[in-house]
Amino acid sequence: MRGATSRILLLCVSTGLGLAVAEFAVRVFNLGPEIRPVYRENFRLSENPSLGYELAPESPDGESRINSHGFRGSEVGLRKEAGTRRIAVIGDSISFGHDVTSRQAFSAVMQRNLNRRLAESGVRYEVLNFGVTGYGATQAVESLRSLALAFDPDLVVYAYCLNDAQAYSLEMANLRALATNAERGYLDRFATDRLRVVVLARYGLQLLTRAGRERGEEQFWHSDDPQFIAIRSGGYQGYYEGLYRDPASLQRVIDAFDALAEVSQRESLPVLVVLFPLLIELDRYTLVDVHQKLRAELESRSLGVLDLTEVYTDQFVEDPAGLAMDPLHPTVRGHRVAALAVLYRLLADGFVDGKNADSFMKIEALSKRGSGLSTRVRRVMEGS
Repeated sequence: MRGATSRILLLCVSTGLGLAVAEFAVRVFNLGPEIRPVYRENFRLSENPSLGYELAPESPDGESRINSHGFRGSEVGLRKEAGTRRIAVIGDSISFGHDVTSRQAFSAVMQRNLNRRLAESGVRYEVLNFGVTGYGATQAVESLRSLALAFDPDLVVYAYCLNDAQAYSLEMANLRALATNAERGYLDRFATDRLRVVVLARYGLQLLTRAGRERGEEQFWHSDDPQFIAIRSGGYQGYYEGLYRDPASLQRVIDAFDALAEVSQRESLPVLVVLFPLLIELDRYTLVDVHQKLRAELESRSLGVLDLTEVYTDQFVEDPAGLAMDPLHPTVRGHRVAALAVLYRLLADGFVDGKNADSFMKIEALSKRGSGLSTRVRRVMEGS
């Protein structure tokens, strides 16, 4: 009896050690698909039904972590220090900085250059990144009301992506799937929450099926996303045009703009909505009418608008591969272009002090290209 107990104990210990070694290897070498482990670690279901989900405070973010307040960037206090002006950036994965580091996102580029180029003004600028991957227009505005306003911003910049009108969220779909699995019992909950090796094993088992092998990793995780399907099939123009003709989708956007205008008026808080184009075939962009519709809705509510289509088109013609990592997300260079355009707009609006637009010309040097970007941005801004 004692021998059987010893063997069982030895088996439990060796199994535990084996799982620990496997988990260590999966995490250190970042094995397996990134989406589900990263989503599980970075996102959590929110108690706020208008958000649905949110970033998990202090969860991994590359070499850093999501801060204790639950947004990307360094730790910051609720109260502003004297002489500080704050800009709150809201939106989805473009705001967050999908596939770029926290320091490479356009909000961080803005902050560095505001403080470097305008140091003589005596004002310190903080640009806080409240973007959350997968958020739509409703969630973006709710993140302003429920989180960003507590930090007493002096300006709101909403990085608007054309997919902000859709109801589908890949992140929410994945979290719901995991939550459903979690209901199977405490042990399953613990494994899904804590052990990435279990997630990797499940993924491997799913790929043993013929359908899983044929689809591949990217299609496997995006197979239900209507936007992804439309882009992959080449029908993206019809999808986005239809999105803004659909009464329910358009109403979501209008309601969000109404709520944004209400916050702006109530708090005496200026708002700049930055319209990001779809980063595909910009040399013959076909969604200008959608942009015009959005601009009209925003201007009718006295909300500031900056459309990046012309700026990005100019850069796309010169360097198509260097601007976008996919049809939705800018590269590091794409984020710098966006940052520069917003900075010039803030100068033009008088939000920041600067003798002239040349205050930010050195941003070009960061891209290591003699593109004359500042001149081009100024030309577009003057034309608008």
